[in-house]
Amino acid sequence: MNKVRSKIVIISLLLLSLILVVSTLFGSTVAENDDPRQELTDDIIDNTQELDLDLLQQWVDGLDSSFFGSLKETIIAIAQGQRQPSFDQLIQVFVNQLFSAVTRVLPIIVSIVGISLLCSLLSSLTGGFLSNPTKQLIGFVSYCAVAVIVLTRTFSLVKNTSEVVGGVKQFMELVFPVLLTIITVVGGANSGAVFQPMMSVLTTTITSFVVELILPAVVAVIVFTMISSLSDGIKLNKLTGFFNSGIKYALTAVFSLFVTFLTAQGLTGGIIDTVSIKTAKFAMQSYVPIVGGYLSDGFDLMMASFVLIKNSLGVVSLFALLIFIASPIVNVIVFSLGLKLASGIIEPLGDTKISKMLYDLSKNVNILLAIILGVAFMFIVTIMLIIFACNLGVV
Repeated sequence: MNKVRSKIVIISLLLLSLILVVSTLFGSTVAENDDPRQELTDDIIDNTQELDLDLLQQWVDGLDSSFFGSLKETIIAIAQGQRQPSFDQLIQVFVNQLFSAVTRVLPIIVSIVGISLLCSLLSSLTGGFLSNPTKQLIGFVSYCAVAVIVLTRTFSLVKNTSEVVGGVKQFMELVFPVLLTIITVVGGANSGAVFQPMMSVLTTTITSFVVELILPAVVAVIVFTMISSLSDGIKLNKLTGFFNSGIKYALTAVFSLFVTFLTAQGLTGGIIDTVSIKTAKFAMQSYVPIVGGYLSDGFDLMMASFVLIKNSLGVVSLFALLIFIASPIVNVIVFSLGLKLASGIIEPLGDTKISKMLYDLSKNVNILLAIILGVAFMFIVTIMLIIFACNLGVV
């Protein structure tokens, strides 16, 4: 019996010695041959190349910027700290759009002021030779001419706003599945469960609400403004005010509720995922004998690469969004200021109807700016929450 026990003890010691020798050799080999930084870089390159970004690349190629080039190469460079989005490039995009917008609006202002000045000169030169109905006819013709010029540009901006909302929706449908997939890979199951339904709400319900309800209401407000300024006998100011207030309250309620709910749910899900990831790492390191530490280190490198890719893609998405909305934002602002400028120039000439119409219309056009900024803000908040999700559990 004692001999059997002795043999068991000897065999056990031999096996333990063998395991220690193998683990020591394995550890020394890893220490000598593997550079963690190089391994992390390789993981970033390999994992980025595996992403399906072809449709997103096509969308980005349509932007007015030389920053992106190859989307995968940009993501890899940002993840490695070799490249960052340039604020100067973003400013340059806005400056270019500013000059382009001024070029388009300036002829409109000149035409409006010229028509109003011509109408004022005709009325003053003819003096008492023209009857009152004839003067009213001249005023009506000049008002209609100005209205046609202004409405052409205004409805073009309305159409452009609808296209911008649709473009943001398309961009979200391209980028969010990739980001949510990466979150799931790094263990952010709770965050993914929160963001997935919220993305459906943002890309379907809210965008449809804006395009199919808010924009038609904006068109109605613009038409009511033009009609009410045509004659003192047509009183639509109260109805115009009702639609204006309804649009503002609806946009404020929808945007505020969405951002508040998403922020609360996203932060809660992110905290739960952080605790879950740290628990998994602790269990791997503590309960897997001998090689648990090596497995934990490999797990850290793999997760760190995915987190860096996720954050880099998020930064690129934010930068792409800002470039995409630069043109419509600048166009609306410049057109609104142009209408106010034309209104201020025309007012001393005595044509109060055209002046009032232009000033009221400039305020209505600002609703388009609120729509673009509101949709973009929801997108930005969502991207920021995804960027911060799961970071503490891995890094």
